[in-house]
Amino acid sequence: MAAHSENLLRSYIHHALLESGVAYGPNYQTLDNNPISWESYPGLDVQIYPDASNGYWAEVECTVDDSLSAPLRLFATEEDARFYARQHAGEIKRDLMSRTDVPAETINLVTIDSKNYESDLPSVE
Repeated sequence: MAAHSENLLRSYIHHALLESGVAYGPNYQTLDNNPISWESYPGLDVQIYPDASNGYWAEVECTVDDSLSAPLRLFATEEDARFYARQHAGEIKRDLMSRTDVPAETINLVTIDSKNYESDLPSVE
């Protein structure tokens, strides 16, 4: 009996959402629901391209700090090359996010002026 009531309640909620005109499921807190792909991180240049006789080449270049760049490597399959590039792009992104001297637009963070943060809050009296 409880399972029937639960299904009935779900059905009512589903129909209420459809009638209200509200799209069901998207995230309303962001303007763009498409996530940032590892291939398009700001500050990284990811290159994967085929070689007619050998396989696939992959390289991850960090435009912010050249020492973080992953060297050009040859792989037998495209999947292996993509895995290598994705792993290195993630490592570089995490390293950049942990630094304080990297510009915020490079790591997609909003900077907060912590010195003035307290003064911006309304006073409670």
